[in-house]
Amino acid sequence: VVPKTCQIYTENIKIYHKSCANMEELADKSVSTIVTSPPYFHMRDYGTGDNQRGLEDDVKSFIKGLVDDFKDCKRVLKDDGSLWVNLGEALLDGTYNAIPHRFAIAMMEEGWLLNDEIVWTKSNARFTAANRSVRAHEYIFHFVRSKNFYYNNSWLNELDDVNNKLSLGTKASMVNLKSWMDCKSSMFNAGSNNMDDLRKACKENGINLTHTAAFPVIVPLLPILLTSKVGDTVIDTYNGTGSTGQAAVENGRKYVGYEVKSEYIMISKVRLRDHLESDDSIERLAA
Repeated sequence: VVPKTCQIYTENIKIYHKSCANMEELADKSVSTIVTSPPYFHMRDYGTGDNQRGLEDDVKSFIKGLVDDFKDCKRVLKDDGSLWVNLGEALLDGTYNAIPHRFAIAMMEEGWLLNDEIVWTKSNARFTAANRSVRAHEYIFHFVRSKNFYYNNSWLNELDDVNNKLSLGTKASMVNLKSWMDCKSSMFNAGSNNMDDLRKACKENGINLTHTAAFPVIVPLLPILLTSKVGDTVIDTYNGTGSTGQAAVENGRKYVGYEVKSEYIMISKVRLRDHLESDDSIERLAA
């Protein structure tokens, strides 16, 4: 049974059952990295009401709503912090609307600096027989508050990427990531998100996992390693099933998530169960 209200609150993991538009629980300039993937426009009904993000009447309203959601991120983000946003789109009435890039421009108009753009190539693209290519990618935008942001890619020297599929210059004097990410093979020596395992664990806990849009853990993992330190706080403003939380706590960061659907917080509890059990502080799950 999924409770109407649900919250996880421990010393290192907090997931609030509310919108991210007002993150009053977080102090000013207390967050190092934000990694998130908001709902896409007219791609999925999450069953949280008519006013849910992604079900707006038009693209302009959707983009405005997203930009508004990220306004409080500026308050909680450290001066040298980073915001990473994964966003894609689908065909609408037989055409694309350049939603990801229109969103990026709107964010820049709000004062965000666009530092990087990563193209995430996907193995589960939906086939289309129309007179266009099969879209097999999404975008990950890296926004910062100032040009003096924290960025550490020294760990790339230890990356098991001998074929340079994810990076350039491995085992050389200088190494850096490529501007595209391919998660189809195990090129990165890190744990990946296995939805089948999570679905099985949820079933054992009496939860039916219907969420199929969770990104692999490697997607939030790279931004977390690049723009935060051990002990820093990482947040996901659209928590979903907690992929960002898993990447954060498995690498020594604290995690805060915001999620309006209580079912997903329950799923996050299953995903993060080992870390919740090892946390010395009190966990509250309010029904």
